[in-house]
Amino acid sequence: MIGSATHLVRAGATRYAKDWTILISRLKSSWPDSQCVPLFPIPRDNCDTSLSRDIAELTHWLVTVYKGCNLGLTKAWSTAARVLCNLSSGETPLEKPETYVLAFPSTLDPDCPLQSFTFRTTSSRPTNLTRPSVETTSELVLGLVNNLTSSLRCDLSPEDFSPREPQATHLPATKPCAQSIILVGASNLRATSDSLRGAGYLVYDVTTPGWVASPAKIKLMTENLANVSADKTVPVVLDLFSNSAFRFTQYDGTPSLPQQSKNGYHLPGDVILAENGVIIRLIELLKPILEIVGDRDKIFIPPLPRYIVSGCCQNIEHCTNRKNPNYGESILKELTRVQNCMKKEVRAAGVSRYWVLGWDSVLGDPAGATVAEQLASLSGVSACDGVHFNTVGKNNMTVAIHKTVTSMNDGSLVSSRGTAQKKFFWRGFVSGEGSRAHAEAKRFQSGKGKGHLRLHPYSR
Repeated sequence: MIGSATHLVRAGATRYAKDWTILISRLKSSWPDSQCVPLFPIPRDNCDTSLSRDIAELTHWLVTVYKGCNLGLTKAWSTAARVLCNLSSGETPLEKPETYVLAFPSTLDPDCPLQSFTFRTTSSRPTNLTRPSVETTSELVLGLVNNLTSSLRCDLSPEDFSPREPQATHLPATKPCAQSIILVGASNLRATSDSLRGAGYLVYDVTTPGWVASPAKIKLMTENLANVSADKTVPVVLDLFSNSAFRFTQYDGTPSLPQQSKNGYHLPGDVILAENGVIIRLIELLKPILEIVGDRDKIFIPPLPRYIVSGCCQNIEHCTNRKNPNYGESILKELTRVQNCMKKEVRAAGVSRYWVLGWDSVLGDPAGATVAEQLASLSGVSACDGVHFNTVGKNNMTVAIHKTVTSMNDGSLVSSRGTAQKKFFWRGFVSGEGSRAHAEAKRFQSGKGKGHLRLHPYSR
């Protein structure tokens, strides 16, 4: 693997591509049995450069010349281009998209003619690049290792490069909790299963990557839940809204769910979140699942931040409002709206014994953090794809789930339990009704009270 950020910055994408064809030709002449693959550069410091744009242009060329060949590592290059693009700044938005043309070698033959490649952009070239965080760098390296393992069948043991899951000692419990838990929903919840097992939980995993609240998938999920042999006291964590809440506006202004393709899910328009009316209809659709869950303690995961640190892909016509100055702030505000709607409408639907986590749980639930601090924290917990979360984010979610389960068990989250009876204490006695002295004292002082004022709950 060969790559040079310094040469790419100094020479530019066109010259770099030409030198690459010369280099692999010479290496092939000296070592006929060798396989040379291009390595994308990862900056180790902040720099004043348009490196991210150069990498994006080179990625497009590599996809073209390495078509049908695995030596280009184009999947890893595409991920690196997207991540570094989101770390760039200093570009100036254009009034309308513009096209420009660059010349690249038409093939990998060093003597081949140059070919014109057309690019489209909505901004000038960036001038600054922020150094990737440790977590982001780890994700890029792991993506490279996975690409080498799957494409070239290299025995690199990707599990050795994977970030370690948090141990049970990271949780606030003083000892592993011998308790079971059921996970229902999509992939972000599935990602917490290993760390919950490490904390001592027996996990019943009923999650499905890409799950959305469609009638067919709800029916299948209901059947899977019915087959779970867990005791009726086992709590359930439900991630049922995330993939259905994020949408995009089509060319005619109507909202639509993300479009699925072989490369994942895409949003060819402005990123938006579902209106409250949609959330209400989703809760109605989800009633078969909620009926199967029954009287178990329920922890609802609201839609978590996505498409903020990075978009769905590199296409400039996707997630088109990401370049807006207040985009991140508006998405966080919308997440809070959806979260509050869930709290209200889940109770209105007659669901009891539940709690809705805050979307900022993935950030470690920072008390009093400003919007700017929350946005800055997202880069430290988000994975490269902009949808899922790295080890830090997964650990934060695990801790939040564990704390909530513990609090629901000891009754400290009374407001979440629609059928729970509040307990009152007076001089060593326990009363389910409580003292009327305070309420009657207020009535007496206001002139509305009559007769003798009761001073404790057992004066009848």
